[in-house]
Amino acid sequence: MWKREKYQEFFLRLTTPESKPDTEKELHEITRVASQYVIGRLISMAFLAFVYTFTIVAIVLGELVWGVAGMILFIPLFAVLRIICEHHPALHPYSFLLANDVEEPQWLEKVKGWFGKEKSH
Repeated sequence: MWKREKYQEFFLRLTTPESKPDTEKELHEITRVASQYVIGRLISMAFLAFVYTFTIVAIVLGELVWGVAGMILFIPLFAVLRIICEHHPALHPYSFLLANDVEEPQWLEKVKGWFGKEKSH
């Protein structure tokens, strides 16, 4: 993997001496935007991994306790446990951890709209 300095040096060698300041400025902006994008993606992936961990834990615990039937029954059981935790102030932090409230991204709704039912004229 190239380090930031190497790719900047590579692109600066391709440019003319007159356009070097503009190229440096644009490379700096590209680096800034790319790093923000990558960090944002990493944070969102970590968040999703954290959210879905409890669903996976419910499935694994259900399988360990009751086998295949437990895999199906433990997800609603965790939902009931979450509702109980929401109604007791001392257990409220646990209800937050058990919450699985993730909104669909806007781009997914747009794609679903492309494949939705067409309106009849």
